[in-house]
Amino acid sequence: MPGPTTYWIQAVVELRPEIADEMRSKFNLSSSQPKPFEPALEPSVPSVSYVSGPEINSAFSVNGWKSSVYLQADGQTLLIDTVD
Repeated sequence: MPGPTTYWIQAVVELRPEIADEMRSKFNLSSSQPKPFEPALEPSVPSVSYVSGPEINSAFSVNGWKSSVYLQADGQTLLIDTVD
């Protein structure tokens, strides 16, 4: 009998500048260090400052998925780490 299955998705997303700015103004964000990403994705993760917070994490956590989201503090990169 098969057991429970865990699904895990990590994504590096480049947003349009106006979308990134809107997210920074919409959510209560503070400085945060992203969780380590899979080695294959690490070259795509810029070594810059990121912001995060419970509000943005909650906005990306739907249908049982638990997300940790990091937005580049002054750029357009969005990091998503989500598990179900």
